[in-house]
Amino acid sequence: DPVYSYVGCYSNFVGDVQQKQDEQMTIDMCVKECEANGYESQLAVIEETKCTCTNVANLPKRAVSPTECSTNCNGDSSIKCGGPDAGSVYQVLMLNVAETSDGSINDATNTNGDEQGANPLILAQTWCTDEKNSDGAVKNYLDPDEKLLTTVTLVSENGDYTFKVKVGGQFEIRKEADGSTWGFGERTPERSSSPYLRMELSGNLAAYEHGNSYWSSNTPNEGNFALLKNDGSLIIYGSECEIREEFSKAATATRT
Repeated sequence: DPVYSYVGCYSNFVGDVQQKQDEQMTIDMCVKECEANGYESQLAVIEETKCTCTNVANLPKRAVSPTECSTNCNGDSSIKCGGPDAGSVYQVLMLNVAETSDGSINDATNTNGDEQGANPLILAQTWCTDEKNSDGAVKNYLDPDEKLLTTVTLVSENGDYTFKVKVGGQFEIRKEADGSTWGFGERTPERSSSPYLRMELSGNLAAYEHGNSYWSSNTPNEGNFALLKNDGSLIIYGSECEIREEFSKAATATRT
């Protein structure tokens, strides 16, 4: 069976490729196609019904949001097969398994000649950290153990949105084009003073006042960080770029 590791959601691939088109595309089908064409330990890219095989060197520098790869595979609806403008990328980790005359496995090595138990080259999930943007004192993210005071504002990379902690203790996202705002984390005015947000080492985004926490994202997971996206949403990403929590106007409206 094919062995593979998910890399992320990417678009705008370049370079020499091998392709397969199948209305019943699955991950296994694409990975097998790439292995058969000599792309062991390289990349299999699935864009809905199209399979593309390419080299690691052709992987774009930055990935796109996983929401761009939300199309279910026709051959297996439980998994995603990219989207109309982006592809789900998997690293091919095929093992060359030698069999004895009676069909039993005699030895197994990967394409680099290492033992089967050795760790293959697996591309790290770093697309979300690539979205971090910092220009001096202005940035769009909050790293572990960092605080966001009422005097500091996060600014999205495109400059369209800002995020801040208000003196009253609530959190506000503002669209700069028209000045419209929406918020979450409301609290009673009589308790307001000098609140701040902190991206805790435990993975929770927590709000404090006088050292006491009055709100938490409840997202325990070491390595989490918060990022203000170009669409005005505040996302808490995990260490492997999984979305741990989303704070957006649409998501908040759904919860209420």
